[in-house]
Amino acid sequence: MPSSTDSVSAAAHLPTPAEPSPRWLVGVAGHAAALGLMALAYPRVGTPAALFGILAILLTGARAGARAGIASGVVIALGQLVVLLALDSDLLARIVGEWRGMGALLFVGLGALVGRVSDLHRTAQERAAELTTTLADLDRSRAGLEALFEQVDTAFWVLDADLRLRTANRRFQRNWQQLRGHPLAIGERPVESGPDCDAWTQHYRRALAGDVVFAEVHREDDDAPQHYDVTLSPIRLPDGTIDGVMGFARDVAPRERAEARYRALVAGAPDAIIVHRRGTVVSANPAAVALFAASDTPALLGRALDALAPPDDGNHRAGRPGTQRRRVDRPEGEPIHLEAADVDLGEGATLTFLHDVSERDALETRLRLTDRMATVGTLAAGVAHEINNPLAYLIANLDWLGGELERLGPRLTGDEHAELDAVLHEMRDGAGRVGRIVRDLSLFARPETAGACSVDLHGVLDRALTLTGTRLPEQVEVQRAYGAKSRPFCNEGHLAQVLLNVLVNAADSMSDPGSPHRLTIRTRDEPNGGVRVEVADTGVGIPPEALPRVYEPFFRARREGNGAGLGLSISHTLIESMGGAITLHSSLDRGTRVTLTLPGRPSSAETDPSSPAEPRLRVLVIDDEPLVLRAVARGLRPHEVATFGDAEAGLEAALTQDFDVVLCDTYMPVLDGIQILETLKAERPALAARLVLMTGGSFTDADSQRLAACGVPVLAKPFGAESLREAVTARLTGAPQPTER
Repeated sequence: MPSSTDSVSAAAHLPTPAEPSPRWLVGVAGHAAALGLMALAYPRVGTPAALFGILAILLTGARAGARAGIASGVVIALGQLVVLLALDSDLLARIVGEWRGMGALLFVGLGALVGRVSDLHRTAQERAAELTTTLADLDRSRAGLEALFEQVDTAFWVLDADLRLRTANRRFQRNWQQLRGHPLAIGERPVESGPDCDAWTQHYRRALAGDVVFAEVHREDDDAPQHYDVTLSPIRLPDGTIDGVMGFARDVAPRERAEARYRALVAGAPDAIIVHRRGTVVSANPAAVALFAASDTPALLGRALDALAPPDDGNHRAGRPGTQRRRVDRPEGEPIHLEAADVDLGEGATLTFLHDVSERDALETRLRLTDRMATVGTLAAGVAHEINNPLAYLIANLDWLGGELERLGPRLTGDEHAELDAVLHEMRDGAGRVGRIVRDLSLFARPETAGACSVDLHGVLDRALTLTGTRLPEQVEVQRAYGAKSRPFCNEGHLAQVLLNVLVNAADSMSDPGSPHRLTIRTRDEPNGGVRVEVADTGVGIPPEALPRVYEPFFRARREGNGAGLGLSISHTLIESMGGAITLHSSLDRGTRVTLTLPGRPSSAETDPSSPAEPRLRVLVIDDEPLVLRAVARGLRPHEVATFGDAEAGLEAALTQDFDVVLCDTYMPVLDGIQILETLKAERPALAARLVLMTGGSFTDADSQRLAACGVPVLAKPFGAESLREAVTARLTGAPQPTER
């Protein structure tokens, strides 16, 4: 069909009255020529000369259509009469009499017939061109649809009304091959054989009746079970009749397997995972059930998340970006602090991860307390230094005054001499007390990196009692039973801190006014060369249910206490780091007895007093968590520890520097611990043999298998100082140790 552009172009070339079309000029000239030939031919040949006019009519009708053919016939007929009238009037009369106008009608009819035939021919050509274009468009559309159905991941097939296969895509043939063992040829019936053929025949018959049918196909396979969702739809023609059935089948087994893996991941996640819709819980994993102490998952459904774990507005700790603080209040004990991360699932649903950060908060508090204590120690050392200078010349001047008083004694009366001597004695006593306080402060100001040495246990006990004196009520009787002859071999500053913590706890337990109490301190030698210290009080004691938790950070057996709940936790860590032990026995309303077992001087130290308790090692620690790096560095003192939070920088140090042992976190961004291990095996195999991996747990079974295949010791987080030191020592000496602690 002509386009709009062609129409515009044709309209631009239409003839105007002032400018006749060349086509019309040719037609006029042709008819004039035909009439002239007729005029010349009539006198000689007669009627056959009309053939020239017939030829003009045929040409005009064939080229210009029916109307032009009729006009041409009229012109030729009239022209013939004019020619006959001009040439031979008798012949005109005879022709008119014989033909009675039939010649004119013949000319006109001939022109109309030829023009109509020409019009029909052109119309047929135009229709043929349109049909060709339409067929080409249909072929392109069909090719596009066939390509689409071949590429989609959904099986597609068409059956005719006799349930014979008309067409199908590759996915259908592949699925049919897997289900039946052979492809389905065009023209075959899919319901002639196989399992459930009767049921599928009914499904197809329902679709031929006009229903949309939904069905399923299951095939159990140990390698890859198959599950298809099938839809059968009738094919309706424009007149409403049903010509066949169109089927679609989608394999939903991969989606079901992914959903099963997701459910297993959520169910096995250590963190609480909750799905809530506009704040109302609609799903929860087992970790969430345990976190909220619910009986089962349905007990949490329908409850408000803000009621279960309200926002912790009073907690100003900085969390990870995109998270908020929440808490879970418990009837007994401290609240659980949570870090919540939300994932928008759309349609008002939100997935919330709740990570328990109580231990992390406790570690941060403990680290801050340690830093604060170190600051206090540094300040105490500076204060002691500043006080000792004036105290030195104060005591020296008091001694000089004492000598002068003895020299001037004969000049004074007895009362004057006695009074001056008493004043001088009081001043000396005050200066001595200040000196003892300075020495006690100096003891606690010693740096933690100080090595183990032979300690004056009784002197440390006396100084700790002096510092505790202000906390001891007046009604408390202090009994000292020092029976130890040996000296423990440990860090004196650590020992003083432990003894002070124990004595302060004992003093606080005997703070009830008016009741007499007794604080007993005993020391005795142990058969292995160590020393035992017992501190017993007659205070309120500790409830039996609280005894298993007394060494936990921030746990307070008495709610009315003023401490932070860190004293026994720190003491337990310090005693174990020195190779000793601490035990606690308590009876409610009867008192508590704390026993410290301290190590004695090792044999190597007796032969060489200057040698340290263990060799000082150079340890490389790689971990992307700054707090872990600081904790490990403190736990490995007095060893030389190099820490790296950047895995690539840590690997560069391992390749270029000398280290005795390497501690490396397993899972880190960019470069993980297993990759570092493989690099060291290739570049420095001796150092790789002294590497210990640290991990907080594996995410998947594949991660666990990959970790187990490394063949190196694994130190599981969280770990204590003793476990850390044991791992370092065992890896250095080659002693056997488990692959995961």
